[in-house]
Amino acid sequence: MSTLDEEGFEVIKHPIKKVRLQFHSGLWYVEYQRPAKYFIDGWWWFDDSTHPEYADAFKRANELANAGGTKEVRRKELTFDVGV
Repeated sequence: MSTLDEEGFEVIKHPIKKVRLQFHSGLWYVEYQRPAKYFIDGWWWFDDSTHPEYADAFKRANELANAGGTKEVRRKELTFDVGV
């Protein structure tokens, strides 16, 4: 079995500063704020997931808070310097 690295992928961790759990339209929403990269980022809440049950949403909010950030899997981009 090959790894993500062998398949040309990398895992990027994006730090977060707050996690919130709120009820809206019959679902529990898990949302997070990240450190300001752009001006609006300081106030914006990003969606992580929605759950019909409070216990599931609470579990996900704790997992996200304990991880300290979100993870993104994306294709690697490599640059090589070639001496001419």
